[in-house]
Amino acid sequence: MDDLSVTSSGKSSTHKSSTQASGKSSLQLWLEAIHPNHTFDEKTPPLEPDYTDDDMWAAKPGKLGNAALTPEGIERTNAEDTLADVFYIHPTTYVGTRTWNAAIGGNRADEVVDHVIMPGQASIFNGSCRIFAPRYRQATLSVFFNPSESGRAALDLAFRDVRRAFKHFIDVENGGRPFFIAGHSQGCAMAMRLLAEEFDDPALKERFIAAYLIGFKVTGENVKDMAHVAAPATAADDTGVFVAYDTFLEGTDALHQPDAAEHWAKSGWFRRAAMPVKAINPLNWKADGTRADKSLHKGICTPVPNDMSLLPKLYAAGADTPLGLKCNGLIGPMLPGTDAQLDEHGFLKISKPEQAPLNAGIFGGNYHNLDMALFYMNLRENIATRLETFLG
Repeated sequence: MDDLSVTSSGKSSTHKSSTQASGKSSLQLWLEAIHPNHTFDEKTPPLEPDYTDDDMWAAKPGKLGNAALTPEGIERTNAEDTLADVFYIHPTTYVGTRTWNAAIGGNRADEVVDHVIMPGQASIFNGSCRIFAPRYRQATLSVFFNPSESGRAALDLAFRDVRRAFKHFIDVENGGRPFFIAGHSQGCAMAMRLLAEEFDDPALKERFIAAYLIGFKVTGENVKDMAHVAAPATAADDTGVFVAYDTFLEGTDALHQPDAAEHWAKSGWFRRAAMPVKAINPLNWKADGTRADKSLHKGICTPVPNDMSLLPKLYAAGADTPLGLKCNGLIGPMLPGTDAQLDEHGFLKISKPEQAPLNAGIFGGNYHNLDMALFYMNLRENIATRLETFLG
């Protein structure tokens, strides 16, 4: 959740009065409030996770939790009956300021992973895959709005965790099975770097099916770094590819929206603002500008929280104590869906969803936080299609 669609903590009366006094917008005040007031080196990072400990995984066989949920009418698949695995990397859920990276265990960041992200994103894969989703010392959200040496150090530390978790997955858990890589937002950034740096082994490449790299603007530099293992997807059933897209409301100038986020590349860190992206349309699985009608939409699915009033508090600045959030299941598949079309710069433009709650809190036409929920059933079907092609 690393984009300007995050606005939930800028709505309190305190922010309103502060806004009036400072002349700054609620969003500006919130971005200042979530930025650590020390450098990365001034504080000791949280404890390193041990991936032999099941508690260091948000989901894995035997402890899927909410990643095992399925939408209404979709029969649950036994994980051991699947023929592939997915290594899934969750997005940013940490807005703390005490350290640049999240601690693991008993905090709000983990609560959001367990009760929003696992059911809303990772569960998409449970019809075809065993799910392995590591917890990692994710970088705080501020790093994507205020790039700095400290922010880069925090992202490097997060990646070291992801790399160790992936090594454990391959060496201990996977057992030679075919596998997908997937990630959203910060998780997508981690997945791109994993593909760029960790796939020199030909035997590993032979088992790789595809990557789902959603919500972090895959640029030409990223494409070049991943070319030895994954090319851009151009059809519904190609393998050895990556699937990518970033979702915006039609009529939005996605290319020129404010964007301070940096990408890692083998050539060095770079700012991605105003760069075209590589993508594919998740409705018609075409990589050109062909418009896909909503009749191709298979259904939208989102998690059902135990208390809707908790949602605006999930990203309150600096807060990391648990709220008591629980997931009561998945709602959907919801229809009608949306039309979708890639614009000339590669951004996915959609018609406005008819379900009113899906449009709440959307900033600047950016549906970043719903990238996967909006196309839940199309993605679920596509994962099965690519696996079937891979298995021959």
